[in-house]
Amino acid sequence: MAALRRGLKWLAWTLLALVVGVIAINAYDPPLSEAAKALSRTPDNPYPPEQNLYVALRGFMAPEGKPVVAEGLKHIAEDDRVTALGLTDPTAAYKQSSAHQRSEALNDSASMRFRGTLGYCQAVSLSCWKDAERHGTETQGLLADNRELMQRYLALHRFSGYFETAQPSVTVRAGVLPSDVRNLFLARTAWRAKQAPGPQRAEALSELHSDIRLWRNMLKGEGSLLSKMIALMYLQGDFLLLADMIADRNFDWTPHAEQIDAMLDAMKETDWAIGSVAKWELKQFSATLTPLTLANTSYFGQNESDGPVTRSLRGLADNASRHFFKPNATLNGYAEALVQVEHLFNTDSASYPSARAAYDTWMESRLSEHKLSIYNPIGRVLNSVALPSYWDYSERTRDVEAFVRMVRLTHEIRKAQVSNEAIPAFMTAHPEWSTHPASGKPFAWDAQAQTLTAPLLAKANAKRRFDISFAKAAPAAR
Repeated sequence: MAALRRGLKWLAWTLLALVVGVIAINAYDPPLSEAAKALSRTPDNPYPPEQNLYVALRGFMAPEGKPVVAEGLKHIAEDDRVTALGLTDPTAAYKQSSAHQRSEALNDSASMRFRGTLGYCQAVSLSCWKDAERHGTETQGLLADNRELMQRYLALHRFSGYFETAQPSVTVRAGVLPSDVRNLFLARTAWRAKQAPGPQRAEALSELHSDIRLWRNMLKGEGSLLSKMIALMYLQGDFLLLADMIADRNFDWTPHAEQIDAMLDAMKETDWAIGSVAKWELKQFSATLTPLTLANTSYFGQNESDGPVTRSLRGLADNASRHFFKPNATLNGYAEALVQVEHLFNTDSASYPSARAAYDTWMESRLSEHKLSIYNPIGRVLNSVALPSYWDYSERTRDVEAFVRMVRLTHEIRKAQVSNEAIPAFMTAHPEWSTHPASGKPFAWDAQAQTLTAPLLAKANAKRRFDISFAKAAPAAR
């Protein structure tokens, strides 16, 4: 019996020592690392509001007759106010931000609304070129009903660059357009390129070129990862329209060959390097952590109906949990991972497979370390949840780059007057145009369907069009 008591006593002291050790280990939060400091520095904004595409996109649905820039600045100011509120009262900030975003997304009664429906032209899923003539009357009617919105869209081409000026926060919106406005621009361009006289056709192609430059500027600009994905989607829509146009054997593209070459040359290899998002991602992650450091933040939720005992117990649990969350250590760990993300995003496509393998190895090692460590457990959980998905966004970017290369292949096929039957041989002779730039896999030619298809890296792209049809349709009646 005495031996049992001694054993229990030693067990109790051992457990106490372990608890004290764990508490002691988590008593220290290091200063910010050099990586975290470096990623926290963002460049100065070179664009005044009148030249900043981000501001215009935020205010695009301004009330009729009102300037979009002034409306955009109003929305950004409201975002900054809510973000500042979140530093002291995150619950109130979240509620106010949700209400503000719902109002902005749904377009309150004062904001403009798109009039009508446009189901025959969907930028990245349904060809805007194929049935442009058949829907010409509908397109003209929608343009008449949405004249100011289309004027605003075309005015975006004059903006110099993209720089997100709102204070980073998880609740801040990126610049995005209503899909119907975007699709109407593509339907308008398709109709004019098919039906309009020569000078208007050249003007339509010139506007498409300006649109490619616009979204290229957004892709190269300073902003969140979401802004990059929006720019990629818009670029893909532009190049899908261009691809359908070039591949149409009934369309005489030869008077506009220089314009088409210029559009295909608009995208440079370095444009697909989107590693600049790392600093914006760190800022957003830091904004996410801020509420967790506040004394009035509950880790376990709050309920107004709780009695005093329950509230007291929750307060004790919150204080205990806060001891095991180290903001600087969490941010340092995230910054270290974002350095790897930045390298992956900036790697040239030819080196992408090895860079992706190195990233996966590093990530697996980091996640294994997180499972074994007793330091900063809450911060490590947050890092583990947030980190693994970044590679998917890199692959989405590589797939759109591949599609643009496939459009180049389509143009070279038409310039060389290659018949559909000779396309496979032409592709074999020109691998520089006929393979995915990141994976090296060849584009697929379906002789029966007469389509080119790009092999995809990202599963998220499966619902979008990455094919080009060379099928010979009957000429449309005029």
